[in-house]
Formats: sequence, structure tokens, C-alpha cells
Amino acid sequence: MKIIAIEKVILGVSPEDIKPFLVEETKKVWEFYQLGLIREIYFTENNDAILILEAEDKEEALGIIRQLPLVQNNLIEFVINELHPYRGYARLFGD
Repeated sequence: MKIIAIEKVILGVSPEDIKPFLVEETKKVWEFYQLGLIREIYFTENNDAILILEAEDKEEALGIIRQLPLVQNNLIEFVINELHPYRGYARLFGD
């Protein structure tokens, strides 16, 4: 199942707080990418991370996210949602 994880700002955390962990964070993201757990990763214009994960469910995705150094050190957190296929096309064909 595809899962979207959207970074959520933790108030009071500065870029200087995060900087010492960025290399380890990048290594872990690369590891998960190589394993197929993280399928895609993006940054918004505000530098918030957006991850597309491949997991059985939200709980498994949360377990993956919890292994990221920035999450482990309470510097970032994520809102996690399951992605389901769009079913709106059925409206075009009636009952």
C-alpha cells in the first residue's frame, strides 16, 4: 500500500538544531529507498519533506518513519495517510 508522510513542523526547532543529524538522516533515507520502503521523496517550497512509502499499513509506515534520526531526536514529525486509488471515474459511467 502506498502511504504519504508529510513532515510537520515542531515549534521551537531551528535549522541549527537539525543540521548535526542531516548526514545520518540522508543515509537512512537512502537505505530505505534501496529497500523499496521509501518510493519517492520531495521537498515543498517551505522545505517540508514529503515521503511516499510502500508499507502494509499505517502502522508499518510509522515504524519506518520512527527510525529516521530526525524523528528519533524529536526534531521533526510526520502526518501519515494511506493513499487509495481514485474512484471518481465511475461517475462518468453512471450505475
